[in-house]
Amino acid sequence: MVLDSRIIYFNSSLLEQANAKLPDDWQELLETCRKISALGDDISGFGANSAEPHRLYKKFLPFVWSAGGDIMENGKIKIDTPEIERALEFYAELTRCARIETQRHLEDAFIEGKIGFLISGGWFLQRLIQNPPEFEYQLAEMIPEAKGNAGWSFAGGEYLVIPYKSKTSRPPKS
Repeated sequence: MVLDSRIIYFNSSLLEQANAKLPDDWQELLETCRKISALGDDISGFGANSAEPHRLYKKFLPFVWSAGGDIMENGKIKIDTPEIERALEFYAELTRCARIETQRHLEDAFIEGKIGFLISGGWFLQRLIQNPPEFEYQLAEMIPEAKGNAGWSFAGGEYLVIPYKSKTSRPPKS
C-alpha cells in the first residue's frame, strides 16, 4: 500500500527575510505570503497549481475541510455552502501572491528558493533529502481557517488492500 498525505513545505529563510513567522490561521498565511512576494526577484509567497485537475482538488479540499466544510451531504455532492465559498474566496486571494504552475515546476521553484509555501506530498520530501536546497525549510500541518481550530489535509493512496485474513476481508469469488 502506498499512502500519502499533503503537507505544507515552507522556506524558513524566506520567512526570516520577510520578518514573519509560521502562520496560525488563514489571515496570517495570506499576510505572510504577501510579505514574501514583496521581497521581489521572482519570489512568490505561495505555490498554486495550474490546470491540473488531478492535483488541484488535493490542494483546495484541505481549505474546505479546514473551514469546517465538506463537498458531500446526504450522499450527494453539494458545493454551495458558506464554508466552500470562504475557502474558494481565500484560495483566490492567496493566488494573487502565488506562482501558478504545474506541480513539478512549483517544486523546482521551491528548491530554487523562489516560493515561500508549497503544498506537496512525501515524494517531495524525498526529493529534498536527496538534493538539499541551499536554504532552510520545514514542514507544517495544514493551516486552519481560525486559530485554535484544526487544519485538515488530503490523504490518498495508490494501492489499498485488505489482507485476506483480516476480519473485514471477504473470500475471493470463484
